[in-house]
Amino acid sequence: SLRAIISLSMLSGKPVQIQNIQPKLSDAEVCFINILAKIAPSTKARITADGKQVTFEPGIIEGGEFTFQCDGERSLGYYLEYLIMILPLGKFISKITLQGCTHNNSDLSVDYISQILIPHISYYHPEQSLKLDILQRAFNIDAANGKVILVTNPCPQFQSLQFTKPSPILQLTGCIVSLNIPPTMGQRMLQKLKLSFDFVSNFNLNVITHGGKNVISAPGYGCLLVAKTESGSQFGAEIYTDHIQTNPEELADYLSQQMSQQIENFGAIDVLSQVSVVLHAACGVEDVSYIRCGKISEKTMEALRVVKEILGIEAQVEEYRIQGVVCGVNIIVRGAGVRNIGMR
Repeated sequence: SLRAIISLSMLSGKPVQIQNIQPKLSDAEVCFINILAKIAPSTKARITADGKQVTFEPGIIEGGEFTFQCDGERSLGYYLEYLIMILPLGKFISKITLQGCTHNNSDLSVDYISQILIPHISYYHPEQSLKLDILQRAFNIDAANGKVILVTNPCPQFQSLQFTKPSPILQLTGCIVSLNIPPTMGQRMLQKLKLSFDFVSNFNLNVITHGGKNVISAPGYGCLLVAKTESGSQFGAEIYTDHIQTNPEELADYLSQQMSQQIENFGAIDVLSQVSVVLHAACGVEDVSYIRCGKISEKTMEALRVVKEILGIEAQVEEYRIQGVVCGVNIIVRGAGVRNIGMR
């Protein structure tokens, strides 16, 4: 929850102190704090020598053009998940280049963020552009040199969201990423997924077998599945591995199970997007947002606790039913009215 605490501190302008961090701040968390200090240069961040305490006094978010080499223990999605919330409330257009690992099984992949999370977030500021260019893909090693460019325009304030209508899927898309391994691995995964979703008439997956020019990457492969619904919403599931001995059919079976659960939720916000969607609503205009989710994740519950602590906003979580059957929850949250003070 450190990223959520620091990010809400940055957006609300409220200083925070985090104590008794166990065992200590990770290198990725330090990297995240340093990135925020660059895009908001009046920020004051103090970390104790033992890494167990952080004092964070947020400055004005300015944005701008920067390049960051991100810590190798987490993928670029670890940073992007929160930068896409912070940078639109900056003073200037931002062009942020991030370098490092793009795919692992701990964080959102850059493909998921590009194809699912950014379209979700665009509901909150529909007139503003939010673009992620994926230049190079790389699996998780210290020397991984995947590369993405995030471009955001200033946004005065996030709007509220009404996302409650159930909607069946129209098509399945996505991509299989297969780097430095025999191409048959990705093809086997593709064939198994086609069999699992033979009831979907519109099924189209791209197979990516090259990370980009001069990419250094560990061997690895995996897949992002994206379901598009009649209402225009999108949801998905993904899995990746750098253990090339893993059977592609087993990975495909696991991914099929995850995606089938999402399909049964009739177009609800998927578990991977919940935290970001909820935090945007909590920071938005002083209006009520209704967000329909399937199974609510523990990360989302923790994010709601952080929202209450920092913004003073207490969300409601209610069951929703389809034909009398409980199919998930509605998260109801009133925005705290956070504004882009750099645009005043």
